[in-house]
Amino acid sequence: DDDDTDENGNEKGRRPRRYGKSVTHGLADFVAQEEMDRYRGFWWDEKSQGVLFVRVDESYVPPYRITHQGSDGRAGDDSNYEEHRYPFAGEINPEVSLGYVKIDRDAVLGLGTESESESESESELGSYNLSARTKDCTKTAKTSWENVKWFQAPNNASEYLARVNWLPDGSACVQWQDRRQTMLLLVKVDVETGESIVLHQEQSDVWINLHHMYRVLPRAIHPDECLNDIHTSTSGRCSDSGSDSPMLPDGSFSYIFASERSGFSHLYLYTYIPGDVAATLLRVISSGDWIVEKILGIDMNNDLVYFTGTYKSPLEKHLYCLPLRNASRWRNISSSNEKDNNGMRLSLRQVMNSISGGGSAPKSQRSSNRDRCSTYNYPKPVCTSEPPDPLRLTSESGMHSVTMDVTCRIFVDNCSDLDRPTTTKIYSIPEDGPEYNGDDVATGLKLRCVLYDVSKFYDPSLTPSPPELLSFPTSDGTETLHAALYRPDLKIHGPGPYPLLCSVYGGPHVQRVTRSWCQCADMRVQRLCAMGFAVVKCDNRGSSRRGLDFEGAIKKHLGRIEVLDQVTAVRHLVMNRVADPHRVGIYGWSYGGYLAAMCLCRAPDVFSVGIAGAPVTSWDGYDTHYTERYMGLPSENRSGYDEAAVFEHVPNMRGKLLIIHGLIDENVHFRHTARLINRLISAGKDYDLLMFPDERHSPRRLRDRIYMEKRMSDFFAKNLLNSSRPNKIMGNL
Repeated sequence: DDDDTDENGNEKGRRPRRYGKSVTHGLADFVAQEEMDRYRGFWWDEKSQGVLFVRVDESYVPPYRITHQGSDGRAGDDSNYEEHRYPFAGEINPEVSLGYVKIDRDAVLGLGTESESESESESELGSYNLSARTKDCTKTAKTSWENVKWFQAPNNASEYLARVNWLPDGSACVQWQDRRQTMLLLVKVDVETGESIVLHQEQSDVWINLHHMYRVLPRAIHPDECLNDIHTSTSGRCSDSGSDSPMLPDGSFSYIFASERSGFSHLYLYTYIPGDVAATLLRVISSGDWIVEKILGIDMNNDLVYFTGTYKSPLEKHLYCLPLRNASRWRNISSSNEKDNNGMRLSLRQVMNSISGGGSAPKSQRSSNRDRCSTYNYPKPVCTSEPPDPLRLTSESGMHSVTMDVTCRIFVDNCSDLDRPTTTKIYSIPEDGPEYNGDDVATGLKLRCVLYDVSKFYDPSLTPSPPELLSFPTSDGTETLHAALYRPDLKIHGPGPYPLLCSVYGGPHVQRVTRSWCQCADMRVQRLCAMGFAVVKCDNRGSSRRGLDFEGAIKKHLGRIEVLDQVTAVRHLVMNRVADPHRVGIYGWSYGGYLAAMCLCRAPDVFSVGIAGAPVTSWDGYDTHYTERYMGLPSENRSGYDEAAVFEHVPNMRGKLLIIHGLIDENVHFRHTARLINRLISAGKDYDLLMFPDERHSPRRLRDRIYMEKRMSDFFAKNLLNSSRPNKIMGNL
């Protein structure tokens, strides 16, 4: 009941228990590192005259003890166990505060006077003593921590401190997220006065995915620059001559921020002007049924934003660019060299219509301005014209991991495809930006050198076979699923049907099916194929890079849709005589281990063998930030938590299950496996267990990995290949 919780999702009137003092300063807590991708706990300003830092109070988070049962040390030694302040779903989070302290830089460098006074009173942190030795004397500068300024978090989004960045005027931009993770506030904080302004608010009916796609521009953009022709150069490209720019008050700044308000991650341009109550949304930089993944660079001179994204295909990643300020003049276009698909020259009007959104992209690539994943009323942009289609700079198919220099003139491209190992190349971009020739791929780029090309060093005859990429509809026909199919050697194992193994992860923020060399170089899969198995990887609903609707299908009901989509993949292969319906197994790790166990329990007619590695078995035993993002608060979704627990479905299990888990796993605690085993025993179900006493979330030592791979192969061979022969693929240990 919402009436029982406050605005951050914490239970009202609940008196927390204190578990001993546990306070740190300048360190990112467990949740920040594990789930929020924030590893820093302090941020120096640009002049190194002050530092923002976090204070984390975990005193009310109970310590979780992990004992090193395999240790050879004396029982009871402190070295034989470790304790973690681990916030479980529905329980209290660490209290995180943001502070700022100014440093007397001259004193630190030994330039202060010897008579400078020092405060004798000390706060909880004591005092910070900095000594600087000079030729003649030793001077000590002391900064009193009692002078720390503490900043108040917004009442409606104070649970999680997500990001901290410095702004050009010396203030800070702080991102705060609420407990339910459906709201994110970008707050401008004056570190001198403590005054704060909410620049803009993100709100979602699904959840807010945190990211690092926030960039402050080198100068502020006036709203008129997104509407008028005042910056058009003689080449037709938008230029950045500072003398022509409309004047803005001191303290104004502009920034780019990525939002999933349309259902897909896209870039939005904002400007803040002092005196305004919030930042102004100038224009939508990108749009459509595809996502922007990373901002690579901003070229103010040519009015371009460079980024990687999925415009071509959700199975690929490419480098693209789009106009920053004005969409109608962003490419250097000459009407004399434009042609249509029939070879006819395009008029300038036709080219402009194509660029402005009048044509070229397929209908499926376009989305309306409607904010599909939020009922929040977002402000309308100053420039309401539809963003143009992006220009692609990487021509080869596959996955491109790109790094660009600060001038946006050179980039390093690491590219691979299903049948092509990774190559590393350096390209240069013309001074006035990439050229456009009527296609969606840029011209004018120059290949400067090939840094790495592994294809020169390997024998093609030894190259494993790449998988086939498949697509098929979900059982309800609402979405398309992508899968990678690996077949056994036809000459050795015949045409099939084959025993089938599903290799799964299935959880959010992960995509397993891509056009990349890692698909081909999956040695476990290739070994299983050599044994006679067909192997399939299917990205079910809930997985990444397909948009928030696709990912959000699992909201509040983990372990339901994912199982349904994996069953759909199996049935598709059975119908096409690839898979033997009586010999289907599944395996996965972490969330994949959870999904493997759930498939064995919830679809016992389909899956007869499963291996669950380090599985979550009940979501009340996992951390707050991850679990509550997808499941909501336990107090508000008790039935959903019950249904999503593996052991609630154990009575239905009929197949063979092997559980693998490290005993000192600090992420998914071994307690998950222990609780599942209790339910298996209660239900009279057989199981196999492989424990690694000195391993954490996944085995890392070579001997442990070799042993694990052999046990996995033997388990599948014994239960699905109808053979009692020992596994010869692994050789002798």
